[in-house]
Amino acid sequence: MSEIKSVLQKWSPERLALFLTLRGVEVPVGITRDALIDLAIEKRDVPIIYVKASKTLFRELTHEQLVLYLEARGYVVLFKGKLVPGFPDAHIDFQEAELLKGAIKDFEKNYSSDSEEINFQLQKILTRKYVLRSKSKDFVQNLTLGAYGTKNIELLLAKFGVDYQPISSQEDLWKVARDSINFFGTGEVY
Repeated sequence: MSEIKSVLQKWSPERLALFLTLRGVEVPVGITRDALIDLAIEKRDVPIIYVKASKTLFRELTHEQLVLYLEARGYVVLFKGKLVPGFPDAHIDFQEAELLKGAIKDFEKNYSSDSEEINFQLQKILTRKYVLRSKSKDFVQNLTLGAYGTKNIELLLAKFGVDYQPISSQEDLWKVARDSINFFGTGEVY
């Protein structure tokens, strides 16, 4: 089984459908999960061409993507809202919920007058390559880069519908998260 297929088999059918929809690929009604995976693999080279902002799409964004969106829209995301080490798990849930609330508030307030800019910013954010720096390995000096902890990775995987409980090691958990977010945006795993 290919590496890509093993990643996509962990995704929810809804996330697979979103992957295809953002690429302008029509998802047939009643398609099986396996056929959905095969279609995603087949269409992986099709770039994200159509992003239409919606509350549902904002709920699918990861912590880092929400920060990038808010910053692109001119908001200042304070240090405590970024991916920094030392925050307790309960605070990470709260942090992400507050970022989502801010992004949706901006969307509701400005979409009618600024839809092209909002859609463009979302497209840029979704098609970007993500490194997912680890607090333990990669986080050294630069606090502005951010670093993911295990709870951040679990929240990211939940957005893809991945059941992270059976994943055997922390290293595998990070690999699935990195491969998922990068395949979603670029059609490649790194």
